[in-house]
Amino acid sequence: MVATVINFLVGTAALIIAAAVSVLARGLPAALPRQPWLYLGGLIGVIFIASAALIVRWVGVLLLGMTSIAGQLTGAVVVELVAPTSAGLSLIKILGCALTLVGVIIAVRPQRRRSLDRTGG
Repeated sequence: MVATVINFLVGTAALIIAAAVSVLARGLPAALPRQPWLYLGGLIGVIFIASAALIVRWVGVLLLGMTSIAGQLTGAVVVELVAPTSAGLSLIKILGCALTLVGVIIAVRPQRRRSLDRTGG
């Protein structure tokens, strides 16, 4: 929880500074955005950071990072299939996502330890 609090304090301070610079350079906006989904980013970020801080205890930093990236790539492929953009989906992008998933599968496999011969051989 300490890491989460520090993360949010530093992030909030950076956003306040950036907002102050923006207001000084351009002035206040005429109106707030009307799309409600734009306001979900903060809530999703809080949930992600808090859950990552809890999950990292069990899976470790490397596996958490790998699964986060694999999830983001898989989500991007799904979004591209559902609502295609001008960038499009290519074979190399799908292969890159698949390779990332293979890496996660390899990382989560139980490690086989060599049995030592108790006779000294």
